[in-house]
Amino acid sequence: MSLRMVEDVKLTKTMTRWIHISDLQLGLGRAETDPNDVLAVELVNRVIAEKPDFVILSGDCIHQTPIDDQAGQNPEYDRIRLEHWEMYRETMAPLLGHCPVFSVVGNHDHTFPELKTDLFCRYNGREGRTAYISETIHGVQVICLDVVPHRHRGGFPAGTEQERWLREELAGPFDGCCRVAVGHYPIFLAAGVAFCVDSSLRYDEESGNPGRLLPILREAEVDLYLCGHLHVYERTRFENLTQVMAGANRLAYGTRAEIGPTSYLQVYDERQCYVSFTLKDDQIEATAISLAGDPIDAWTQTLNRIGRV
Repeated sequence: MSLRMVEDVKLTKTMTRWIHISDLQLGLGRAETDPNDVLAVELVNRVIAEKPDFVILSGDCIHQTPIDDQAGQNPEYDRIRLEHWEMYRETMAPLLGHCPVFSVVGNHDHTFPELKTDLFCRYNGREGRTAYISETIHGVQVICLDVVPHRHRGGFPAGTEQERWLREELAGPFDGCCRVAVGHYPIFLAAGVAFCVDSSLRYDEESGNPGRLLPILREAEVDLYLCGHLHVYERTRFENLTQVMAGANRLAYGTRAEIGPTSYLQVYDERQCYVSFTLKDDQIEATAISLAGDPIDAWTQTLNRIGRV
């Protein structure tokens, strides 16, 4: 099944289910003798068992190679990079046999030294397309964004082609009832890891600067912003937008993720998990479940665009 096997339809189902995962980082286990790759397969199998209508992967499909800084100089770089992407293809194949998968590019998914997204697009069924796309499936518009223009400096700079595209996309006709934006880096994050994201993306709680992306999402009444990167589970609520970060194997920044949490943070958990969403009429019901099967969080929210379909 192709990653793009998606039909643009009006809401004909009374219930739509999707699952959010993040930071699989295939290849980490082989590179660092870590259980990560085994856990990634286990997570994908758990998702398949849930039988969702589609899946969202919020970045870092693969692990960085240990010789990224030697790209173009070390002949092993290309071989290792492709090896990790093939591991990703093999791991995702069973899931793709069940439902579409929407992936966004993470900081580990770029090819050095030019920070290209060609391999990301090729291995996610979008060869020849941009790393950012929008699809509507069963009444849910999924807006996949590239928020990593430079490694570890994610953002949404002004005047870019992507910003123009996003504004046009959100201003155009919309046959669905729910809007979900996806990016690898969070908009709201702990002060201790604020260096991960630049001011074009990050909401600066101290100054009140919302960045460039948040006002666009709020004006378009986007319901959810799904992300990853920190390898922890977080649910954050800011006015009419809920940000959900899916947990992954091994904390990305250790205790720094706990320093000075944003006041908008509602739930924090360090376990690897997946997040299940169910669209029922005018509401989203969500549950975060650890890899061991334990419930982490559950909540319900009313759609921002209720009554507008």
